[in-house]
Amino acid sequence: DDDTGIRVSLYGAHLFHTKHERVWEYVQKFTEWVPYEHKVLGLVNGKHVPIPVTIDTVNELFNLNIQTTEEMDEWLKNEQIIPVDENGNPREPENSEEVALMRVGQRLYDLIFK
Repeated sequence: DDDTGIRVSLYGAHLFHTKHERVWEYVQKFTEWVPYEHKVLGLVNGKHVPIPVTIDTVNELFNLNIQTTEEMDEWLKNEQIIPVDENGNPREPENSEEVALMRVGQRLYDLIFK
């Protein structure tokens, strides 16, 4: 809009994303692109944290200093709850709550999903 300086598309908002450099190089031949980064933040215990859960989410919520994916994997391994059958053997999850508990554990589940 010339009066406000706000970019308005005649056909509505459009986003384009690709992980392929070749595709990105091709589409740049036809128009100028405006960089855009989509971030989703959740308000958890008074803190804005990334959703879905990332290392930054865990560090912020639990006052940790996880730096690598290996450290995050280890932290998650200690948090995750694997469903078991009546004999104590691991079994497949039966519902979405069990899936979430298998992935993020009780503490994150209670803060973010419950």
